[in-house]
Order: sequence, then C-alpha cells, then structure tokens
Amino acid sequence: MAELKGAIALLPDRDLANRLAAAALAAFRATAGRLRWPRLPPHLSLEQPFAVPDTSAIERYLEQLAATSPKVSVSLAGVEQRLASPHGPEAIVWVAVQPSEVLLTLHERLDADLGPASPEPSVPLEEERHRFHLTLGFLPAWIPSLDVEALSAELTGVEVSFAEAALFLYDGLPRAGWQSMLYRRVRLGAGA
Repeated sequence: MAELKGAIALLPDRDLANRLAAAALAAFRATAGRLRWPRLPPHLSLEQPFAVPDTSAIERYLEQLAATSPKVSVSLAGVEQRLASPHGPEAIVWVAVQPSEVLLTLHERLDADLGPASPEPSVPLEEERHRFHLTLGFLPAWIPSLDVEALSAELTGVEVSFAEAALFLYDGLPRAGWQSMLYRRVRLGAGA
C-alpha cells in the first residue's frame, strides 16, 4: 500500500450534478466516444492531493471546517478544453468556475491550514493560481474541432451553490492503477 493522499472538494447538489452529467455525455458524443469520464463524482477541488498519515485528524479538520464555513455560491463560466500537463498529449474537458469571494477565502484558508499542496503532474493549475473547475472528462489528445461554445450553452452564467464538502482518499497516486474513493461528506454551515 502506498501513502494515502487526500483532496478536499465541494460537492454539487443533485441539479448541478445532473447538468454536469448531461454536459459530459454531450462532450462524449461530440468527441465520438473518446472522452473518458472521471473516476470520482462531480466536485470542485479546493485542496489538491496532500499526504494523509492520519485519517482521523483530517476527518476532525473537515468537520471543523464545514461547521465554520458557509455555503459557497459561484457562477459557471462555460466548458473549456485544457492540456492535462505540459509533458503529454492528454487533455481535460471541464466547466470553468468563476471564483466568488467565499470560494477564494475557503481555498486560502485550506492553504494556510494545510499548506499549499505540491501538485501531481496531472493537477490542472494555471500559472501560480489554482484554476477552479468541474471536470467532465479526459481525452487522449487535444481535439481542435471540439466545439466548447456549443457545449457551454446550457451552463455559462448559471449561478450554483455548494452545500457539502468532501474528503477524497487516493492510494497509489501518481502511479498507474491508482484508486480513489469519496471517504467523507459533510454539510457546510452547520455552525456558521
């Protein structure tokens, strides 16, 4: 067993999860079946993979974070295709998120409390700042003809809220064959 890693994310409500599933299916069809769907359920990453030597400590932290954090509202900014890393041909298709002040504050709090995570090669960052997004899937290579504007029509400008946070656990990152699970879900704002 490799060292466990964790990631903290926001989980969408049922309506947004259904919209994202429809967008992922549309992207799958638009890419002639080349889009590979994510292993994890839809989520908005706040803190990328970090070492988890003690699950009970991070569970307590997540509970405390959720109790003191309000729901997070953001605006969706449309579908984008991005290179997964500068080292390979793979691409990621995602729905960009326009960060709100509450989202930025929560992200900064996690960085301050847990330390900025050192990203895996596949973690999508934009220069020095994290690029907030909801992943629809992965492509084996960039597809220049992918019409992201058409895929964006039902999502751009939509206001959404996140009322739950989650802890994902990973075993084996970044090796081939890694596995993951949604380990804990907590409701935001219980004590806020």
